[in-house]
Amino acid sequence: MKKINIKAYAKINLSLDVLGLKDDGFHNVSMVMQQIELHDEVLVRFITRSELEAAAGIRSADHLSKEDEGNGVYSNMYSKKAMNTHEIAVELSTNKPYLPRDARNIAYRAAQLMSEKYGMREDLAGGKVRIDIKKNIPVGAGLAGGSSNGAAVLHALNKLWKLRLSVCELMELGAELGSDVPFCVMGQARVNRSLNTYIRQDKMACCAALAEGTGTRLEPVTALKSDIVLVKPMFGVSTREVYKMIDEEIEFAEKRCELKRPNNGELVAALANGSRRKIIANMINVLELYTLKAYPEVKKIKETMFKETKAAAVMMSGSGPTVLGVYFDKSEAERAYQFLKPLSKEVYLTRTMR
Repeated sequence: MKKINIKAYAKINLSLDVLGLKDDGFHNVSMVMQQIELHDEVLVRFITRSELEAAAGIRSADHLSKEDEGNGVYSNMYSKKAMNTHEIAVELSTNKPYLPRDARNIAYRAAQLMSEKYGMREDLAGGKVRIDIKKNIPVGAGLAGGSSNGAAVLHALNKLWKLRLSVCELMELGAELGSDVPFCVMGQARVNRSLNTYIRQDKMACCAALAEGTGTRLEPVTALKSDIVLVKPMFGVSTREVYKMIDEEIEFAEKRCELKRPNNGELVAALANGSRRKIIANMINVLELYTLKAYPEVKKIKETMFKETKAAAVMMSGSGPTVLGVYFDKSEAERAYQFLKPLSKEVYLTRTMR
């Protein structure tokens, strides 16, 4: 049995702009995404068919005698039909009982996708992928926790199966699973020492990126260096709901001359040259127009963090509801963390990754 442990890091948005609706119903976006140190742990094991048969105490179909076959000598795990299948089984467990353990989970679907693409290889066919996820990233928070788990499975099977796929090839697979998965592939490639050297040295391995299109067209950029405090209210927000309502909110804000958009070109340049003033000026999330109005508690958290702590910038990550504060002074971040803990059971002190 082969196994690998991957750290699946969360992401935050340093900016998020919505540029209009496409013909297929998806929105064009432009945003800067940043990986942070908060992470889940994803342990992936691959058990070969022969190992499964040995564990079940049976002989493979190739070694069954005609007498055995006539007497129905097949394990209750492996019927004659199963003996002849090339399908790779997927099994998922997690430390959070409310998380799905089937195809509703992106990590599960990532294993299925890899099996469909590469599982017909003789040494892989009929085996089993076991995934164990230790969740630390809050669920439904706008931090790409599920997407990060999916990316971790792609990386894990790429190494365990010796596929030698590039980061771009893994990103293309990730795009079939969700719009945040490709960025998570990039970030994990940069910092996971359990991955092959060629992956970590790939030109697309990075901890920050400019994302355009539906969020899957990615370009590496210089990562932010700061401490981060996250506050997640005790509820989730539907990304579908936010994007369904955002066009109307943008139009309303434009009519009132109240619409503020990030200049992502300026933000990318500021990250490269270290201009904190311009970084802060462009840390804008257009989705706040809807989420802060629909969920007053998110607005209250943002206002409290901005007024009561010395955050350089405060904004919502993704479609919410998590609010993040950027601190260039670690001691101020620690003070903010202690001050904000009473607001929610889910308050986190972390930092960006480079």
